[in-house]
Amino acid sequence: VKKKNAGLLSVDHGTAPAGIGPKAITVVTTKHPIFIGGHPLLSKHLRGSTSHSQYVGCIRNVIINGKKIHLDTERAYGQVTTNVCPTL
Repeated sequence: VKKKNAGLLSVDHGTAPAGIGPKAITVVTTKHPIFIGGHPLLSKHLRGSTSHSQYVGCIRNVIINGKKIHLDTERAYGQVTTNVCPTL
């Protein structure tokens, strides 16, 4: 959820701490892709990233602005499966 300069991420119906940006920035605009779960070049220093390891597991039911996003299996990188999560 993004409202004005605050952003909130929810995973499995739990929430992470809200992110608060500068008051002058109220929209997210980028000409670059948004990576969910990691980036192929995490070994390099990426601006804005504090993570140095890839996500491992499954990702499904990604919803942005109320719209479900289809995740292409062929675009997944690393040890991740998309759109289906095996049960234990």
